[in-house]
This record gives sequence, structure tokens and C-alpha cells, in this order.
Amino acid sequence: MVKIPEEKKSEYVKRSTLQSISTLKNNPLGNIIIKKYSVGTRVNIVKLSEDLSKFLSPGNIEFKKKFFFDIYDQDGDGFISNIDLFEILKHLNSNTLEDYKIQNIVDQTFAEIGEYTTKMSFNQFETILNRSLDDFDKVL
Repeated sequence: MVKIPEEKKSEYVKRSTLQSISTLKNNPLGNIIIKKYSVGTRVNIVKLSEDLSKFLSPGNIEFKKKFFFDIYDQDGDGFISNIDLFEILKHLNSNTLEDYKIQNIVDQTFAEIGEYTTKMSFNQFETILNRSLDDFDKVL
């Protein structure tokens, strides 16, 4: 188990405390975001607050793209694997799509990279994102 240094303990709250907030509980990304900022059973509330504040403020598109990338990178290895993408898409659609349909989306996404691969770098993710959302800047 990872230990939190004593001087940093005030920056953390129990994961269960955040998971009890209805806005996070009812948001399909809630648990994924909480997991991203967790150390064991505690969540770094300071870092979470700072990043959400940056994400919600106008501009800073690069930060927002990286934030999305990190959410999709479920295992934190710096790449989005086809497994990472499958799992997050399955989670986000609340199991309304059948697995083979989700896999088709994953396969099509990786086909857009233009080479056979099972992992996507941030640059590849950004290229696909920009291609898919011509006015991504306006969306955020």
C-alpha cells in the first residue's frame, strides 16, 4: 500500500466521501476521475480541484486534451490501448451497446491511426480528436 506523507495528508479525503456526492455518483466519469486522483483509499482533493478548475475555465485546450487522454488511459502507461478504449466506452454507454459493437468502434478508431497498432500515443489521440472535431476549440 502506498503511504501518504504526513505533511500531505490534509490534501486527501476518503474516496467514499467523494463517491457519496450525488453529482459524482450519477456521472459515468465520476468514478474514473476519482480513480485518477486516488492513492489507495484516499483522493488528492487539492490536485483534483486544481485540474477541474483548469478544465472548466475557458481556453487551455492542450490541458483539456491531455485531461481527456489521461481519462482514457485507464492503466496509466502513457498510451490508450484497445483494452483501455473498450473499457471506457463500455462504462460510458452503461452497457447499452453490445460488446461487439463497442469493439467495432474501437477497431475503427485504431484504423484511423493508419498503421496496425494496439496502443495510441497522445499525438495520435490528438490527431484523431482534431480530425473528428474540426472545431474542438469551440466545444470546450
